[in-house]
Amino acid sequence: MDDTTYHRLADQTLAHLADALEAAYDDGKLEDLELEGSVLTIITAAERTLVVSKHAPSQQIWLASRQSGGLHFSAGENGGWQLSDGRTLDAVLAHELAHDGIAVTL
Repeated sequence: MDDTTYHRLADQTLAHLADALEAAYDDGKLEDLELEGSVLTIITAAERTLVVSKHAPSQQIWLASRQSGGLHFSAGENGGWQLSDGRTLDAVLAHELAHDGIAVTL
């Protein structure tokens, strides 16, 4: 994929995640939700931090959390972001948030 396409898709993904998590923030389930540049920071009410960010050199989106460590998602055939084992960014992030009682559809 060319750089322009990568940046467009990654930026759209980060914006989509921020929008999808806005209701959880409004409901007080998230302490903080901030999309700044190419980094989405999510802090749960249980004070657990998750960071979703672009990594342009590898053309990936990275998810960092204390529970999962660092995961690197590549663009998949269907347009989503996935790990080499097939798990998707949306599914992994939703699973992470579920540990803090936050049910989201991404």
